[in-house]
Amino acid sequence: HGGSLGLYVTQGRLNVFVEHPDLATPWHELHPRDGFFVPQGAAYRVCNMSGQSCEYLFGVAPLFAEAPQR
Repeated sequence: HGGSLGLYVTQGRLNVFVEHPDLATPWHELHPRDGFFVPQGAAYRVCNMSGQSCEYLFGVAPLFAEAPQR
C-alpha cells in the first residue's frame, strides 16, 4: 500500500517485524495502549505469537497526487 502505517493495540500482544535501515532492531512487541509507526515503503509483518486473542487498529496515510494546474 502507498503511504505510512500507524498501529494501535487495544487487546493482547502484537509482534511487528519491520525491515527499515533507521530501526535498530526489526522485531517489536506491542501491548495494549501501545502505538507504532511503519514508514512508507518499509516491508513489515504483524504476528500474534501469544496464542491469545489480539486486537489492533491500523490506518494508512495515503499518498496524494498534486492537483492539476489550471
